[in-house]
Amino acid sequence: TSPPPAGALSALTNVLTMVSGRIGGVVAKGKAMQAKRRANKVAPIESKVQARHLELEPLCCLSSCLVRGGCAAVVAFEAFYVLATLLVVLGGMSRGGFTIWEPLPKSWNAWFGHHIFYYCVCAYDAALLCFLIALARGLLTFSKLYEQSVRFRQLMSNPKKVVYFVQANVMTFVDGVVFGRGFRLRVVCFEEKIDQSLVVKKPKKLKCPPSLSDVFSSSINNCLPKVLKNADVHHLHFFMVPLTDDILSTISSCLLHAGSRVHTLSISQTSMAYVSSSMLLRFLRDVAPKAVDLYRIKCFHENLSSEVFQFIATRQHFSVDCFGPDPSLIDDDILSQLTASDFAIAAPNMITIDGLKSFVERVATGKQRVNRGMILANFHLEGIVFPSYPNLKIVTEGRVIKLSTEATDD
Repeated sequence: TSPPPAGALSALTNVLTMVSGRIGGVVAKGKAMQAKRRANKVAPIESKVQARHLELEPLCCLSSCLVRGGCAAVVAFEAFYVLATLLVVLGGMSRGGFTIWEPLPKSWNAWFGHHIFYYCVCAYDAALLCFLIALARGLLTFSKLYEQSVRFRQLMSNPKKVVYFVQANVMTFVDGVVFGRGFRLRVVCFEEKIDQSLVVKKPKKLKCPPSLSDVFSSSINNCLPKVLKNADVHHLHFFMVPLTDDILSTISSCLLHAGSRVHTLSISQTSMAYVSSSMLLRFLRDVAPKAVDLYRIKCFHENLSSEVFQFIATRQHFSVDCFGPDPSLIDDDILSQLTASDFAIAAPNMITIDGLKSFVERVATGKQRVNRGMILANFHLEGIVFPSYPNLKIVTEGRVIKLSTEATDD
């Protein structure tokens, strides 16, 4: 080896060595930082998912147990639908003997019972059967096939909705049987995926006043005005639904906006502790039902005031039963203003003996028209004698008095 340099050359060599060492250290740190940044960079998902990824990883993405279970339920339901519609088609084509073809109908409504309509249903069932086979195969092979079949199923549902829409808005008479607004209401409910009963179950535990969103889902709030447009609601029943001012206000606004008419309003086995008397009176006036039935209501005097009972007594029919904990405010004044032809007062009330006798006299003389009525008094009627009237039948039993005219008995 050569001897180390001396003097100026030695000093220059030491400086170059030190500079190159520092430069090398800086370069090494830069490379380390660059490698760290590359390691922390998130790669796009498209580069990671391969063509057979779903097939190789059965429990990821669309092959998860939850999605596969839901798709299996769809297969079972659609298979039942295909079987049921085929039985209906065979039954329709076998009326009066099985035939492949029959003459073209002369009326529009008869087309929905013609063989052409049945063949369209069979064609739809055939396409649906292909979808079921593809979906079942995809579930067994863990492939993307059933994802595509689900999208195909959604496209196939649109023509079916068109058929139901035509049936709901055009079909009126079939073989002399009237399919009125009730039939169209059921079809629209099926088309919009709305529960036909619109019944809300009572929650197991209720610690606070329920909000409107807890009782009516957003889909019903959006579709209810469309379903009830110009409809005749035969029976609006609140059963085991804790009511609030917001709920009554929303329903009355919906009915008024839709132009619906309510025949009978029933409220049973529910609490009205969160309903104000003014809101309830406004709701009754807006809905304006012909008949009102109240049964097993939990309320207080601030919930059902005397003004509410005065309005109820003017309906064609009303019945009140099982109030609590406060008795109803039905008194002699309300009884004198009663215009209902059929009524039943079975709730605790404030009717006196004199008020009851005056009411019976007014009914007998024709000042108040009553076909049939029943009152549960707060006192026994055994010692009370009512005059005999030729046009009025009076039956007393314990604390109950029943009134009926001869026209009703006949």
